[in-house]
Amino acid sequence: SYVWANEKVDFNFYLNGDYSRWKTEAEGTSTLRDANGDTSRYQAYSSDGKNNNLGGYAGINLNWNIDSKTHLSTWAGVYPYWGRGDGGTTYRYFEYLPTLTDLGYQKDENGKGFGWGGYLGTMFEHHFDTTGRKVNISLNGNTWNQRNVTEQTWVYNNPAIAALARNDSSIHTNPTLSVEVSYTHPMKNDFEVELGVETEMGGGSQYKQLDSLAPSGSWASYPYRSYEGVERGTGLNGYVTLQKRWGGFTVKLGLRGEQAWKYRKWNYLDGSGPTEVDTSFFGLVPSIHLSYQTPTFSSYSLSYTRRYSAPGMTQLS
Repeated sequence: SYVWANEKVDFNFYLNGDYSRWKTEAEGTSTLRDANGDTSRYQAYSSDGKNNNLGGYAGINLNWNIDSKTHLSTWAGVYPYWGRGDGGTTYRYFEYLPTLTDLGYQKDENGKGFGWGGYLGTMFEHHFDTTGRKVNISLNGNTWNQRNVTEQTWVYNNPAIAALARNDSSIHTNPTLSVEVSYTHPMKNDFEVELGVETEMGGGSQYKQLDSLAPSGSWASYPYRSYEGVERGTGLNGYVTLQKRWGGFTVKLGLRGEQAWKYRKWNYLDGSGPTEVDTSFFGLVPSIHLSYQTPTFSSYSLSYTRRYSAPGMTQLS
């Protein structure tokens, strides 16, 4: 990290990298019995795997005291990620009814992935006077992009069951942007009111291609589990708070309204056509904050808040 500062400006630069290696082992058993208490199914597994991950982060932060009443901050960063892993699982699987059947198999898989994210933001704050009247404007943007490729094979103990091989590749993008404006206004008798509005926009795309190895030896698409989709979400939120002070005791009441619009279009590659969802949600939630500061500068606080959370895109169908 590097820091440079004077009376009005400070600049910070951060750079770091990290490497991790994980090894996992697991095992388990399961037995299913019929109404007479006889074993109808037995399953057991043991697995091991290892993962290697490499990542990093680079970011900057700039703070500028334009004058005694105005402040500007801005920040930006990027963080890449690489990962590779492989593992295997041995399954013992017996069906006892109506006849003893061995369905056990050995599953092996290896995969690799790359992702990167970035963010950019700025915050502007201006105090109109010394009474506490101020305006705050902030802008934030984020993105995350990821691509994964996984190869899987199943080899069954029973030679009558053909071995299975699959390739799984996926691409995911998720950019977001948000803007917030708030205004604080002091009133008589130690009252203070704050008004704020926020808007956020997000979206992205997802793509998944699953291929299976056909008995002929060629790769074929597995259309019922392969898809491509796009999604968009927009939110508009507003809030108002009223604060009152009695010496070291402060009470702050708030009311927040949140409106969300969701759009999702999913297209499975089996030819069945796209599925679209276009809907909206609204929520109104309260909050209360109590705090007390003693003459010795110890602080105590108690808060009750609720937030409204709309369904995510993968929860809409």
